[in-house]
Amino acid sequence: MQQQLYKDCILNGLKVAPNGDMYASIRRGGICPVTFAKFNPKTNILEPYPSWEMNGGVPEKGGETKPWQSNSALLQSVLGFDIDPCNRLWILDQGISSGDPAPSQSAKLLVYDLSTGQLLYKHIFPDTVAIPTKSFLDDLSIDLVHNFVYITDAGGPNGDLFATTTHGSLIVVDLSTSTSWRVLDGHSSVQPDDGFWPIASGEKISTDKPVRLGADGVGLTADARTFFY
Repeated sequence: MQQQLYKDCILNGLKVAPNGDMYASIRRGGICPVTFAKFNPKTNILEPYPSWEMNGGVPEKGGETKPWQSNSALLQSVLGFDIDPCNRLWILDQGISSGDPAPSQSAKLLVYDLSTGQLLYKHIFPDTVAIPTKSFLDDLSIDLVHNFVYITDAGGPNGDLFATTTHGSLIVVDLSTSTSWRVLDGHSSVQPDDGFWPIASGEKISTDKPVRLGADGVGLTADARTFFY
């Protein structure tokens, strides 16, 4: 790639489908043209999924124009995703990318049939649920027993992981009615701990101030009776 745009792409997560196919979410840093991809074992290359067009493509004018931001239907920035036992891919699009406010109603939940590539379901979050200037949709758990999806909103305004105005929350999607709402909005259990400073390999993540994120990782018991965050 002549412009070496891959240097602005940050690998977030990797999951394996029942047939062994691997999928990855990629956080847009700067002008990364792809935010979700499928690994091609023949070329050892991550290829845009479901398509190059859906990912937005290469920014123009030196990165000043980011095509995905001009079309909220495109993937903006994917962090959390999952693959269920029915071979369906659940993509959580944060709506926010590259530190810019999210376009209105760009945060969404998409479900694809991995056997056919067909889009099965789409839920667009209202701006009152995924708040364009405040939300940072992080991870999700799929409850196929009760037909709900549970999502963490880490609350980093405009993707700022060091903001002092973090407003965490949980978000629930009712798949039977395609409605969504915020739960425990701003509650202490979903807010960052002021005394916590993340450390990796014995070193602080940052030297001047701690990363401040609200509710992040999730988990759901096999019987779908207990949700952890």
